[in-house]
Amino acid sequence: MTLGNGSFDTILRRCRERGVPLVVYAQSGAAVARAFLGAEVTALSAEPFPFSQFSADPTALYLYTDKES
Repeated sequence: MTLGNGSFDTILRRCRERGVPLVVYAQSGAAVARAFLGAEVTALSAEPFPFSQFSADPTALYLYTDKES
């Protein structure tokens, strides 16, 4: 939602100003948020469609970090 309503840039800026790591949970915006890994976003948790809130079935959850494990 923050990508769509324009508040993502504000959140990035505030985290940068305060030195707070930013961890993002994303569904449809996961590909966009992943582009910020290592620069502004510390970690990303991404869930592909169909999202868990649409079904009680198990769903895959992908975790990305800005550092290699």
